[in-house]
Amino acid sequence: MDALVSAVVQEVNNFAGNSMQDDGPGCQNVPSQGSQPDDPVCDTMADLTVVVDPSQGDSSLQAQRVFLSEMALAMNIGWNKSYMHIVSGVDGSVIVDKWNYTNKAQLACDLQRVPVPSGQLDLVTTLAELNTYYQNQLDQEMSDGASRSNTQILMLLRASSRLDNEDDVTSSLQTLFDTFPDINIFTVTDNRNVFNNVQQNLDKRQFSSDNMFTTESSQQGIRENLVPSVITNMCQTPSRFVYPPCHTDGASYSFNENGHEFTYYVEPGKITYLRLGPEQFLSSQGLTIQFESSYGALQFCQSRSDPMPADGNDDVTCQVTESTSTNQVEFNLGEPCSDDFKNKYCGAIYYSIQQNPAMAQPTYDNLCSDDDCPFPDSIQFTITHNNMRCNSAAAGAASALLLAAAILARQLLL
Repeated sequence: MDALVSAVVQEVNNFAGNSMQDDGPGCQNVPSQGSQPDDPVCDTMADLTVVVDPSQGDSSLQAQRVFLSEMALAMNIGWNKSYMHIVSGVDGSVIVDKWNYTNKAQLACDLQRVPVPSGQLDLVTTLAELNTYYQNQLDQEMSDGASRSNTQILMLLRASSRLDNEDDVTSSLQTLFDTFPDINIFTVTDNRNVFNNVQQNLDKRQFSSDNMFTTESSQQGIRENLVPSVITNMCQTPSRFVYPPCHTDGASYSFNENGHEFTYYVEPGKITYLRLGPEQFLSSQGLTIQFESSYGALQFCQSRSDPMPADGNDDVTCQVTESTSTNQVEFNLGEPCSDDFKNKYCGAIYYSIQQNPAMAQPTYDNLCSDDDCPFPDSIQFTITHNNMRCNSAAAGAASALLLAAAILARQLLL
């Protein structure tokens, strides 16, 4: 028996050793992740799409590779976790496909030496390609009946102190926002003012000045200063609530609201943020949002203006579940977009979810046993809703009504 156990242990060690080497063949310059003393207190997964700028030569391009490699190490890359997708700023062609990597060591290694075709930065062409990419993502979410999506970050790298065709870039970004309202723009440049004029002409909620970063000149500076700042802002950017009927104008598309739910997990000591965009509920009346917790007690805070709702702040309402068994709270939003709002601007609904602060002591009598639990102490929450109606459904109904009226008028004239 001892010999058998020893043989099994040896095989496991051999596998682990080979796998460690396979993660980074010939990649000697990728450091270990190391300690993160300022590790952000958040629990948000992200899809990071990066536009690389190859226009300023090899040294600039290598600095971008180092930055992306360090980002891969800092993110929680993995299947059903966070992803990185890299495209060329010349024409939007894919350099690194996000579906090809679920191992951060392999991704960080490959990013150090990934080939990038040379050329001049053309953000208008690149953003047109990305508009198609995000539209395909919306179509896939509708097909899958998705209920949630990672935080969506589009990061623009610019290795110069100027930006050409600012008006065209602004227009292209606005088109992208119209297609994909939940996207968030980050920039990393030699001078954070490079995108300032563009940012001033766009929706500040999607293109915040806090998300405009100046690059570092050394790998140590990238690792110790730039990457932690970017990661912190990514953590504080909400993930997406997705309601499939809102991504189609097809009159024949039907959806059972009672069967739609959003299930996720939060770790003790962490916070996850969620955005419910107005395109999901613009025509709602009598809207209610329910939260149900399992394997622990949670605090749910809601705001119409603050992407990071905190208990005690203005325009923030919080409710808690108080038992370690399943419990539920409900937010009654009524008509979240009145007629006045519809004609001007209807804000999103933001939530923060964390362990109930009054019950933050660790307990081990109700460990998470769901198959998808990330960790034994994970706390599960599920979101359901009633009377959610979005703009697409309203538009479809209005079109059908107008068509019927036109047919009736024509018959009367005849």
